[in-house]
Amino acid sequence: MNCLIIGYGSIGSRHVSILKGLNHHVSIVSSQDIEGFPCFYNIEKAFDEKAYEYVVISNRTCDHYPTLLDLVKIRYNGH
Repeated sequence: MNCLIIGYGSIGSRHVSILKGLNHHVSIVSSQDIEGFPCFYNIEKAFDEKAYEYVVISNRTCDHYPTLLDLVKIRYNGH
C-alpha cells in the first residue's frame, strides 16, 4: 500500500518506522530530506507523483486542520 506521512517529527518518524516494517511504500511530506524515502515539500507535489491509499497527518497539532483542508481540496478520499 502507498502511504503518505505528513510531517516528520517524533510521531511522523514512528509512523514511518511502523509502516515500513509492515512492508508498505512510504513517502513523506516534510521540510527535511529524509534519506531512503521519497520526500516532498508539499501535499500537492506528493499527489502529483503518486496516488496514496493511506495518509497520516503527523505535523504540528496547530497545522492538522489546514492540512486536512488541503487534502479535501485535492479530493483525497482514502484512509
